[in-house]
Amino acid sequence: MVTSFAPSSNGTTLVSGQPTHGQVSRDRGERLDAVIDMLLLETGPAVNAVTGQLAQRVGGLHAPLKLATDERGLKGWGAAERRSFQAEVDAAYDTARGQLSQLQGLAMATATQIALDMATSQPFLENGLTGDRQLDLRLTALDEVLDSAVNIDSLESAREQDKARGLELLESFSSFGIEGAEEALDGRLMLFIGGDEFEGAPRCMLVYRHDGPRDAGSYSFAQVYRHRIMRGDALVQEIPWRPVRSAEADGFPARFLYDEYLVAQDVQPVINTAAPNFHELHDMRIVADVQSAMISPEGEIIGGVDWRIQFAVSRRGDLTWNVAGGEPRWDAWCTEARRVLTGAP
Repeated sequence: MVTSFAPSSNGTTLVSGQPTHGQVSRDRGERLDAVIDMLLLETGPAVNAVTGQLAQRVGGLHAPLKLATDERGLKGWGAAERRSFQAEVDAAYDTARGQLSQLQGLAMATATQIALDMATSQPFLENGLTGDRQLDLRLTALDEVLDSAVNIDSLESAREQDKARGLELLESFSSFGIEGAEEALDGRLMLFIGGDEFEGAPRCMLVYRHDGPRDAGSYSFAQVYRHRIMRGDALVQEIPWRPVRSAEADGFPARFLYDEYLVAQDVQPVINTAAPNFHELHDMRIVADVQSAMISPEGEIIGGVDWRIQFAVSRRGDLTWNVAGGEPRWDAWCTEARRVLTGAP
């Protein structure tokens, strides 16, 4: 029997009619490509699911309050809440990072094992993980693609941004420097307003610092408000002045002491978008006038602040808000609060 030989493309003499080493390697590479495509089709949605769960978990956390004020005693406001918030953000990102690393490791381990199984029966060993350059190149490329898909660097950048989140409240009013206010209050009254104007509701807070010998806790806040529903400049309906609802007593917001400050949180007017008749407010403005007063230990109104929040409802029902009517202003008499709460004319 006569056997013929022919030179291969790389100079190796092989039996005629048998596939060359290069052909075998390319064939294995193509089979591994199919495996890699399948792994990427499975890994991509899994990565998206992890990042989606992360965004949902972090987005559901209540951002801590930050007070933009020169008041020295309020500089540390919310520090404990910020630390707790940042710890929760870290926990969420650590979980996501572990899940993503596991997905990447599983995909690489699966591809590597299949590549090794393909290469084990081949006698033409080269340097590399599998001994086959075509397979090794594909494994390296897969690792780079998975690095890009998981993108740990981007994840860590997003972590720092989320940890820095906070709801900043601006000192929109202070009685400091207003003639007669310090004497009437025997201290200082501040109003903080903030939040995203496109999220439908502001966050508002009253703070009182007592400068006299009495305890600030012996003072209290009172608050009344009214709503005017407008279409353009036309008044559609007016809901008269009435006391704010409170767990303590209507008209008197819940309060607590923060060092030497008396604080009432969440004193903002609110539009209930879940109300069954909310659709009737589409394409309208709702002007909320608010009067916040200080009450002395003797139960007398000693001054306060008038302020206004305007809500706008789009035709589609999107709700936005802004501070309207100019800056909040000092009110020495608080006539509406006096009338609503005491029945005085």
